[in-house]
Amino acid sequence: MAGHPSRLTQTIGTALLAHLLDITTLYILFRAFNQPISLGILVAGYAVGILFWIVSVTPQGIGVVEGLMVLVFTSLGVSGVVASTVVLAFRGLTFWIPMLLGFFAVQRMQLFAPDQRMLADVWGVRFAAILVALMGVINVLSAVTPSLTDRMKILEQYHPGGPSWRPFDRCVGGFALLILASNLGRRKRVAWMLTIVMLGLSAVSHLVKGLDYEEAFLAGSLMVILIFDARRVFMRVPTRPPFNRACACLAARSCSRWRMEC
Repeated sequence: MAGHPSRLTQTIGTALLAHLLDITTLYILFRAFNQPISLGILVAGYAVGILFWIVSVTPQGIGVVEGLMVLVFTSLGVSGVVASTVVLAFRGLTFWIPMLLGFFAVQRMQLFAPDQRMLADVWGVRFAAILVALMGVINVLSAVTPSLTDRMKILEQYHPGGPSWRPFDRCVGGFALLILASNLGRRKRVAWMLTIVMLGLSAVSHLVKGLDYEEAFLAGSLMVILIFDARRVFMRVPTRPPFNRACACLAARSCSRWRMEC
């Protein structure tokens, strides 16, 4: 710090810029829900969240940060429903989504030994299978949930008859993803290819159903991750003994057994 004061200044400036970006994100989320909020209330809730993000006994303040930020905002006059929704969305944007992206990005870095890299690949496949299963559950829940009225009005402007995609079709797609997730965990390449196709169809069906762009974005993002990040894992064809070698082994075993009987 004493030898390189310019680097210290850059570090402090970068940290302050990151906090400013987080506060701006929190303010935009409040405005998205038509909730007016002053700068003092905004900074107070954010400061408490950052404090317990550091000193909380849970990893990264999971559960503690969300509850205390909601408590601070509601005690300062913000609606409880709006405060809970905004805080959960804020944590998703600043913690959960970066952690998910970092989980896949760290596997591309040459930081692991061969055995550790193999273990990371195994857990990466399992994690991808879990995400595909969750996407299947989302598809099923979306199929039995009515679409939003304002989005349906926008969709009917381009399709007067309404969406022709039936809820039964989306349920079938959701159950198909649940079945493919179990085979995906076994590194089956055919399951990987079918999962990519089903995720693409799911993204289209969510948009056709009622402009459910949130679910469509999740399906599209998961499809991109499977195509570009997990491709090297699922492109490995499992090694199988040649047919001729298996026949030779069987013949040799039969001959040895025949000699023993003789």
